This record gives sequence, structure tokens and C-alpha cells, in this order.
Amino acid sequence: MAKYSLKAKVRQGAGKGLARRLRREGWIPAVLYGEGAENRLLVIEARCLDALFRAARQAGALGVFLSGGGSTVLALASEGEEGIAQAMAEAAAGEGTNGHTIVTAPSNAGAQVVEKG
Repeated sequence: MAKYSLKAKVRQGAGKGLARRLRREGWIPAVLYGEGAENRLLVIEARCLDALFRAARQAGALGVFLSGGGSTVLALASEGEEGIAQAMAEAAAGEGTNGHTIVTAPSNAGAQVVEKG
């Protein structure tokens, strides 16, 4: 798993026409949801996200996606996880984006408390 701070800004308005125009200008329309908070319309800079996705796929990831939470980019792999993580870190650094990578493995046990704090 890789977690990076993506460049985003608040946007005004919604709709297909606006979304198409934003995409042409290099932005990805997004919505920030939070319990007890008002939804915020955002745009995320596409260039950085594209660089992370491309780096992961070229390094052998089976798939790459932006988490529903918004700031985590996940790459799925059956091998070469460390190389994929390194490729994503280098791509992020090349775009001036801060973040870190974590290599994890799936578990059949479901959600568990690992550490109390």
C-alpha cells in the first residue's frame, strides 16, 4: 500500500460539463466525504496520480486504484511488491509529492485490533 499527499483544491460547481472541462485541464473531479462534516467538492491533479498508476503497472502491479478515502493509492501484486513500492515512491518524488509505502499481505481473519493506542 502506498500513501501520498495528492495535490488537490476546492472546486465550485458540479455536473458533467464542468467535470469534462476539468479533466481536459488536467484535474480529476472528486468529493471529500466525512462523518459529521459537510461534503466538499475537490479536484485532484491528474499528473501525479497518473505517474503513480503508471509506475506501479510498469513495475508489475496487477492493478492500481485510489482508495475510497482519497489519499491512499493501492497496488495489487502477486510478486515483486518491494520493487513496485520503490517504483511508486520514485514516481511520487519525481512529481514533488510526499508519502510513504507499506507492503502488506491480505488476511482471511478479517478486521482485528493489532495495537491499542
